[in-house]
Amino acid sequence: MKLHRFLSLFALAVVAMTAMAQKQAISINDIKHAQTISVEAIDDDIVKVQVTPQAWNGKPLQSLVSDKALKEAQATVQLNDNGSDMAVMTTQSGLRVVLDKQLGSVQVSCGGTFFTTDLCDRKTQGVVRLLHTGKESFYGAGERGYSLNLAGDTLINYNKQNYGYVAGEKRISQMGITMPFVISSKGYGIFFDDFCRSSLYLGEDGIEYKSTSPQPLTYYIINGNGRVENVVKNFTALVGRQDLPPLWTLGYITSKYGYRPRFRRQHKGLDIDANKGDTIRAAFRIARSGRPGPVLVDITKDDYPTETFINQPYAKPYYKKLNEEFHKGLISRDTFVMNYDQYIAALSNGTVLGMFDQTWDFNTATQSLETSDMYANTYLALPLSLKFSAQRWNNYRPYLTAGITSPMAAAEMGIPRYQLTAWVKASGHGSFTRWITSLRIDE
Repeated sequence: MKLHRFLSLFALAVVAMTAMAQKQAISINDIKHAQTISVEAIDDDIVKVQVTPQAWNGKPLQSLVSDKALKEAQATVQLNDNGSDMAVMTTQSGLRVVLDKQLGSVQVSCGGTFFTTDLCDRKTQGVVRLLHTGKESFYGAGERGYSLNLAGDTLINYNKQNYGYVAGEKRISQMGITMPFVISSKGYGIFFDDFCRSSLYLGEDGIEYKSTSPQPLTYYIINGNGRVENVVKNFTALVGRQDLPPLWTLGYITSKYGYRPRFRRQHKGLDIDANKGDTIRAAFRIARSGRPGPVLVDITKDDYPTETFINQPYAKPYYKKLNEEFHKGLISRDTFVMNYDQYIAALSNGTVLGMFDQTWDFNTATQSLETSDMYANTYLALPLSLKFSAQRWNNYRPYLTAGITSPMAAAEMGIPRYQLTAWVKASGHGSFTRWITSLRIDE
């Protein structure tokens, strides 16, 4: 008798553990709108909402959710679907999902903290509309240089850097780095599992997400029990976490535009800003100096030796060539006297072949060309030629150094080794050793 009771309790325990480990979901076949609505509990704080048209038979795109997170996640839920008009799923943390079979809607809530309602109207492909508690602040969605609170904004989710804009410009909506995830001040988050070009409107009482994705959209409601830090913790568990990368990988983020330098170096009486981690040759601005700038800084050495480069021997061929092209008429005669507005106006008419500038500085001209459907007249960034890099390197005469190697030379030129090797062969020198030998003979 005791053994029989023990076996019964053991069997119940196994059944309970199995139910807890399996993903729990509720779904309906929405005949009225010819679609299937399903809500799945990933764990006790995350639910996945998916509305799939019955006519859709395409191939799913890559998900942004971590496979490992899905495999390891567990949810303990209580399901209540007794054939009535409502199907209810409640997780152990208090997250409650109500699927209205008559309306074909999904409501997600957590006590009195928050609620979201999806009417599941998918008449327009790639559009999700959600109602929320109201009067909420929203944060996240990626990176841009404007307001922290995104409430009331329409964000353009397409990675594109925009510099120098001011309040009121449309460029404010353009995201620099896109992440389709927002956190509400009510302590919950919404993550759209989508990497296609999209827009996100964060209204006073609702959210509208529009995507160019060819597949039905999936989104996740992430509960933080009223606390933003809990939302971040649960979100990163869903999409995966990574170790902090080393500093040298952050070159994109350490742009020198618009932030205060981490440290300053005093050298030769000049106060210059320097960031160890910039590319080998980066622009440095002199803060206090009577000498012209900018300067070149050798960041490979601890004392950061600097020099003004406009009066150096290796700069003379550049200015000589510039002067030649000017007298040929290839360089506009008012190039060096026009103001910024005149410069932008010239670039906007589609007749300028090229210039030496940063993309952010003439972005207004690019937008004018695009607005006029003059896409063929927009500008493409081109690097300096390898030949110039080699000539500039030659001016330092490092080929006289004993034991000079191809990797050493490529590093000093700031180019990959394979590019140097290809150039040496294309120039008829055959090999790096023969090229160095010829330079020494000419010396």
